[in-house]
Amino acid sequence: MKRALKAFATGFGIGLAFVFAALLVLSYRYRDRLALLVMQKINENIKTRVEVKQVRFTVLRKFPQASLELRDVLVLSPAAYVHDSIVLYNDTLLYARKLYLQFNLFDLLNKRYVISTVHLDKASLHLYVNQQGENNFNVVKESKAPSEGPLRIDLKNVKITRTHVLFYNQYKKLLVSVNSHNSLIKLNLNNEKLSFTLKSDIGLDSIQAGDLTLLAGTEALINGKIQSSEGIHRIEEGEIKLGEQIFAFSGDFSTRDKDGVLMDFRATGKKLNIGGMLSSLPVAMQRRLNLDAEGELFFEATAKGRWNALEYPRIRAQFGIRQGTITRNGITFSQVNTTGYFDNGRGRTLASSTLSLEPFSFQMENEKVNGRVRVVNFNSPAGIAEISASVNLKKINQFFSLPSLSDEEGKINANIKVKFEAGKNKDLSNNQLNITAVSGTLEFLKAGFRWKPFPAKFSDLNGTVEINGMVQLKKFSAKINNNDFFMNLSVVHLFEYLNHKDTLYITGTVSSQYLNYNELTEAFSGKSSAGGALLLPDSVKINLGLSAASFKWDNLLCTGASAKITYLPFRFSVHDASFNALDGKVTGSIVLWQDRQKNLSLSIRSSLNRLSISKLFESFNNFGQNEITDKHLKGMMIGNVDYLSVWNEKGEWLPGKLECFAGIEIVNGQILDCRTLLALARYIDVAELKNLHFATLKNSIYIKDKTVTIPRMDIVSNAIDLNFSGTHTFDNEYEYHIVVALSDVLWGKARKKETAMYGEEGENNRTKLPLIITGKGENYKIGYDRRRAREEFSEKVSREKQEVKTLLHQELGLFAGDTSLAKPPVNVSTQKIRIDWEEETKNPSDTPSSAPATSSQKKKIEVEWDDR
Repeated sequence: MKRALKAFATGFGIGLAFVFAALLVLSYRYRDRLALLVMQKINENIKTRVEVKQVRFTVLRKFPQASLELRDVLVLSPAAYVHDSIVLYNDTLLYARKLYLQFNLFDLLNKRYVISTVHLDKASLHLYVNQQGENNFNVVKESKAPSEGPLRIDLKNVKITRTHVLFYNQYKKLLVSVNSHNSLIKLNLNNEKLSFTLKSDIGLDSIQAGDLTLLAGTEALINGKIQSSEGIHRIEEGEIKLGEQIFAFSGDFSTRDKDGVLMDFRATGKKLNIGGMLSSLPVAMQRRLNLDAEGELFFEATAKGRWNALEYPRIRAQFGIRQGTITRNGITFSQVNTTGYFDNGRGRTLASSTLSLEPFSFQMENEKVNGRVRVVNFNSPAGIAEISASVNLKKINQFFSLPSLSDEEGKINANIKVKFEAGKNKDLSNNQLNITAVSGTLEFLKAGFRWKPFPAKFSDLNGTVEINGMVQLKKFSAKINNNDFFMNLSVVHLFEYLNHKDTLYITGTVSSQYLNYNELTEAFSGKSSAGGALLLPDSVKINLGLSAASFKWDNLLCTGASAKITYLPFRFSVHDASFNALDGKVTGSIVLWQDRQKNLSLSIRSSLNRLSISKLFESFNNFGQNEITDKHLKGMMIGNVDYLSVWNEKGEWLPGKLECFAGIEIVNGQILDCRTLLALARYIDVAELKNLHFATLKNSIYIKDKTVTIPRMDIVSNAIDLNFSGTHTFDNEYEYHIVVALSDVLWGKARKKETAMYGEEGENNRTKLPLIITGKGENYKIGYDRRRAREEFSEKVSREKQEVKTLLHQELGLFAGDTSLAKPPVNVSTQKIRIDWEEETKNPSDTPSSAPATSSQKKKIEVEWDDR
C-alpha cells in the first residue's frame, strides 16, 4: 500500500511539474502574440488615446483560464471634450492598476483567441457630461460591420473589484460616487438576445442632486437579472439592500424610441424600518434631525411613460409608518401611524405633482394628535393641513426646537385647517413657509411664550380664538409682561399682513387692570422707549375702545382711564380720553406719529381739573429744568396744557424741539425754599419768603427753544406782594423781573395781615421798586431793573395825561375834535433813578432768614437821580 501511494505521489508530482512546465512554455509562446492582437483590437475600436505600461501573460493566476494582464492602463477622454469642459481632472476616462483579459485555455491551444472574461482591479472610472450635454465616454468607433480577425470578444463575465466609479452630469447637476468592492456581471448572448445577472457589493460615497445629498457613506448590495433584445430591456428579481432595508424592483425599459426611454417600472420596500432609513440619510442631515426612531415602514412605487430631458414618466408612490415611535430631545411621539401618497399627475411635471399624508396620528404622553396634509405644485408648493390636537407648548417646542419660541407654558387645544405656500426670496428659490389662511378654533389654557422678534413675555393666555375669514377673540385674557388684557376683538387680514400682502385691521374693546405705556412700547418694538428708536408699523389700522383701572406712563400714574384708540400707518391716537391723576381729573387727547425721517413726535392736549401741582411737576420730570421743581411747589391746578416732544431716528430726545403751553390757575398755592425768591431776603427781611402762600394765581407758562417763559403776574401772598415774570433756559440760565413796593423795602412792611384771602393793604399809590435777578446755576446777581422802571414811568405819565385830557373834555368841552383816545407818545425822562444800598460790615454767618437787624445794622439807602 505504501509503495502504491509513493508511486502515485511520484507520478502526480512529475505530472504536475510537466503541466507547470507546459504552462510556462504556453505563457512564453502566447504572450507576445496575444499582446499584439489586443493592442491592434484596441486601436481599431477605440477613438481616443490608450496607454499600457506593462503586459504579462499567465496561465496560473486565473487557472483554468489563461489571462493577459495589462498593468497601468490609461484611457484618456476625447480631446474635444477636454477643451469644452470645465470639470477638473476630466482628461482621464479610466486608469486601471490591473486589467485582466481572460481566454479559454483549450481555445488557445486550438489558436482561437476569444476574450471571455474581463476583470478590472484597482481602477478609477470617471464618467462626465459637460454643460453642453457632451460626454467623455463615447470612445468606441462606429463600424458598419464587425471587423474580422483572429481576436474575438465573447464576454461571459465582467468583474470589477476595488474600483472607484465617479459619474458627474454638470448639465443636470447630478453626481454619483461609488466604490465597487466586488461586482460580477454574468452575460449570456443567445440569438441576438442578451441577458446578464448582476451581483454587486458597493459602497455609496455620495449621491448629489443639486444641493441635496443622499445615501452618503452607505453600504449596498445589488442583485438582479436583466434581459435585453433589440432595445428592449427587462429587469427581473432586482433587489437593493441598504443595511437591513431591502427594495425589490422590476420592470421594462425600451431604448428604441428616439425621443427617450420608455419605461414600466415597479419598486417595493421589504423589511423596512424607520431607524434603518434614518441611518441611510446623510450624516449632516442625521445630526440636524437628531431622531431616535422605531417602527415599520412600507413603500411601493411605479414609474410608467417616457423619460427624456423634457419629460418624466408618470410616477406614483404609496408609503407610510405603522406603530412608530420617534424620540427627539427627550420627548417621545408614540403610536405614530400615517399613509402617504405621491403622484406627479397627468402632466408628469413638478407643477402637477401632489403629496399627501392621509391621515397621520401620534400620541405625546396622554395627548392625541390627528390630522392630514396635502401639498400640490412642487414648482411653487402650496398646500393645506388639518389638525386636531391637544398639545403641551413646552413639550412640543422641546421636540421641534423652534428658534422663534421660548419660555413656553400651558396647553393649546386646536381644531384648525391651515393653508400655506412656499415663499420665494430674490433668487426665486423656496426658502420659507407662509401661512395664507386659517380656519377653526384654538383654545388657550394658561398658555404663555416669548415670540421673536418681540422680547415681551406673553403669559396667562386663556380663552377661545375663532378663525373663519377673520380672527375673533371672545372673552380672551392675556398678559404682556405685567400688563393684563381682557379682549373682545376682530382681526381682519392677519395672515395676509404677515405675508406682506394686505393691511391689518383690528377692532373691538380691551379692558385692563394695569397698563404701562413704556413696557408695551418696549415689548412690541424690541427697544425701550427711553433708550432706543421706536419704529411704528405700517399697513396696520386699529379702532379700539380701551378702559384701564390703572395706567402708567413714565412717572404719571392714572386710574379710572378710558379712551378711544385709533392707529393709522405711523400715527397712533388716543382721543376722548379721561382719567383720574395727580389728585384730580384729566381729559384730553394724545397723538404719537413718525415722519419719513423716522423722527417720533408726541403731542398732548389736556384739560386739568384740580391737579396737584407738585405731582404734576414730578410726573413730567419738572419740564426739563431744575430751578423750580416739584419740591418747591404746592397747590391745586386748573387749566389747559398743550405739550409737544420729539425724538430723533436714534430714539434720542430733542430738548430743543420741546414746546409746551400751560394756561393755569393755582389755588391755595405755596412756594417753598425757592432760591430765586430767597435771594430777595438780602434786601427784604422776611422769613415768610421760605414758605410763600397765595390764594389764587393765574398765568400762562410757555416752553419753547429750551426756554421756560413766565409772563407778568401779580402774586398776593402772606409775605409780600410781587409782580413777577421771567425766563429760565434748559442750560440753567435765568432772568427774573420782580416789582415790589418801595415802602416794603424801606420800612420792612413786607408782612401782611394773615387773612384768609391775603388781601392788599390800602396803599394804592405806593412807589414800586423794580428788581432784576440774573444768573446761571448757583451764581446770580440782583440789581435795579432800569428798563422796567422806564416802562412803569412811561405808563404812569401816559395814564395821567389821558386822565387830564379826559377830565378837560368832560368838564370844559375841550378837545372836542380829538377823536383819538390812543396813548400819545411819551418822552421818557433822561433822568435815571439809581438806588444804592450802603451796608455796614455784616457777620457772614447771618442768613436771609435771620431776625431783623438793629437800627445800627440797618442798610442805608441812598437814592440818586442821575441826569443823563
